Formats: sequence, C-alpha cells, structure tokens
Amino acid sequence: MKMPSKIIQAHDDESMLMEAVRLSRYGFAPTPQDREISRGVLEFMKRDHVFLCVDEKDRPLATSTVIPMMQNVRGKPFKMGGVAAVVTYPEHRRKGLVKDLMLAMFKNMKDNRLVFSTLYPFRESFYGKFGYAVFPQVHFVKIDPNSVLPFLRHQVTGRVERRSMTEFCVELASFLEDVMHFTHGMGLVESERIAKWLQLFTKEWVVLASVHGNIVGALTYTITAFRGEMRVNTFFHKNVEGRNLLLQYLAKHVDQVSTIRLVFPSQVRPETWYEDFYPRVETRDWVASPMGRIINVEGLSGMAMGNGKVVIKVIDHHCPWNQKSYLLDARDGILEVHATKERPQCTMDIKGLSALVYMGLPIQELEWRGLVSIPDSIKNEIQKMFPPTSPFLYSKF
Repeated sequence: MKMPSKIIQAHDDESMLMEAVRLSRYGFAPTPQDREISRGVLEFMKRDHVFLCVDEKDRPLATSTVIPMMQNVRGKPFKMGGVAAVVTYPEHRRKGLVKDLMLAMFKNMKDNRLVFSTLYPFRESFYGKFGYAVFPQVHFVKIDPNSVLPFLRHQVTGRVERRSMTEFCVELASFLEDVMHFTHGMGLVESERIAKWLQLFTKEWVVLASVHGNIVGALTYTITAFRGEMRVNTFFHKNVEGRNLLLQYLAKHVDQVSTIRLVFPSQVRPETWYEDFYPRVETRDWVASPMGRIINVEGLSGMAMGNGKVVIKVIDHHCPWNQKSYLLDARDGILEVHATKERPQCTMDIKGLSALVYMGLPIQELEWRGLVSIPDSIKNEIQKMFPPTSPFLYSKF
C-alpha cells in the first residue's frame, strides 16, 4: 500500500532550493558533480514555485518546479506554468511520488490563476496520462553556409549589431515580448524576469537587425569550433528585411563554419526563401516535442476562434475543478467560456480539448484515441471553431 507523501514548497528557503537544484542535476546533468550553485540562480528560483517530496526527516526524495510564464494561445497572452526539473532519486522511483508532485503543482497553478501548463517530457506517454497533449516537433534545419551567400548580393537597408547576452539581454527581452504577441504557442517568463532569465541561462551571442532604428530581427548563436557548427537557437524576424539582414550575417561565416543549424517552428519552410537552399531537417535529440494542457477551462475566454457555439462536458481526473459542462461561444470569432447547467452536446477529455485549443487536431483523430465523443451533427461546427494551427513554445526549461 502506498504511503502518503509529504509535499513541501521551498519558497525562499535557500537550503531547500539548493536540494532541489542538486536533485535536478542528478536527473538532467553529468553526475556526480560539485559545481557551485550560483547566487543568481537561487535568487531567480525564489520567484518560481519549487516543490519537494520529503521523507519523515525532511530529506528530499523528489522535486518539481512551476515557472510562472506568459503564453500566446491563438492570439491572446495567457498565464502559463512551465513544469520543469521533475526528478526522483532512483531509490524512490516507481512509488508514485511524481504523481503526488503533479497534483500539488496543478492545484498551485489553479490557485495562482494560471490557465495553461507546458513541459518538456522525458517520455510523452507518461505526461499524456496527466492530460498533456503532444506539440508538433521543433525542427533543426541544417544548411551549408554557401547556400546563404546569394543573400549578400542583395542590398538591404538596415544594420546588424552583435553583442554578448549580458550586453543585449534587455533589448532581446523586449523584442521577444513583441514576437510572442504574434507567435502562437510561444511562452516567456514574466516580463520583469525575461532579461535576467536570458542572462543567467543563455550563454550565446546576440545579433539584432534594425531598420530606421527599429529592431526587425534577432538571432542568438554559439559556434562549436573553427570549421565546426554555428548553432542558431533563436531566429525571429518581423519582416523580409529583418530576415535577410540576419541571413546576410550568417553568410559572412562561410569561411569559419562548415554547417549552420537553425531552430524553426515546424510550419516554417526555409527552402522557399531562395533557390538552391537545400536545408536538411532534423528534430531535437534531447526531447523531440514539448507538451501542453489546459489547467483552468473557465480561463480560456478571449482567444481567436472560428465562429461557432457548443456545450461540452469536460473529463479531467487530475484537475477536478474542470469536471463540469461549459458553453463555448465563439460566434463573433472571440471565444467566451462559461460554466453551464445546459445539457452537454458532446464530451471531451481534457487532453482532447487541449489538443483542439493548441493545434486544432482533426476530430476523427481525437475520436480514434478515445479523447472525445462528438455526434456527427456537430463535428463540422466544432472543427471550424478550432482551425488547425501549430504552437512554437520557444523557451527551454
């Protein structure tokens, strides 16, 4: 019989925060290690919601963290909890401790009025049981530097400037916030913490492209070695001029690197940017796809939708506050959600509803997986309410 777990929240207790970092390093870093935990990281974590599962002597057995973030979902920024650093020491695994931590985090997110949650899974099926839906895979696009040389033949009005992350973190943070407002699925830590997040956790060069004093593009990168790989982990642009200024900058590394690797959302098609581009597409090796789920169905109002109206019954065994019927009304293209006593027209598991909201997956696909039960008479209307789209989370945590 499983014994009940004792879950505590670290808050600003630095000894508990350090234990959480040690646990996280055991799970996701070379181990053993005695690398010092920086003051900056500890101070940053005090704004996160760090949980520990401990034994009767308050010795840590497992940990998890909720990072307060904002996420664009179908055109509206929502409060989102990024679930990170979920680790159990091996001698305590397979005892249900992570389930207890997940339930504690769900309640914490509800209490803090977070509407969505995302994470990077060690195994998708594990978190699928907690209602998380798989996002499309992020693409690594590898190109030969020679393939971007043609961009240097074109005159582009504007300038690029390269600085260290420490020097440019404020400007990059501001630009990323702008980008988030037109990038579905993109998540960032809270506004006042973005620059500090970048400074602490992103050791990369920053390049900003500007036209008439306005920033229109940004990239961040590292270079592995001479004749090695240029790894571009951020590549955003507001227009063609911004994109071309960044590509010209990459082209100037033709004699320094053998390969340029860029990270793109799955819907970006760089092969259409120019002839003879020949990109090679791969997926991430550390985790192919992030995942996301709805924490509070009643908080979904305000996102852009296709026109329609339906009453649904939601099944959510891990967030029981969601288990009720809702009127989804998007007759004017903006969703309004209200709990209702009306008779539901269909039933949706929270993972099925999350997949519709984030991606607009085909209803037939969700039916086959047992995530929705929808009469034929309203399938088309519901599908039109949730048009297909592809989320790009961007932030890594």
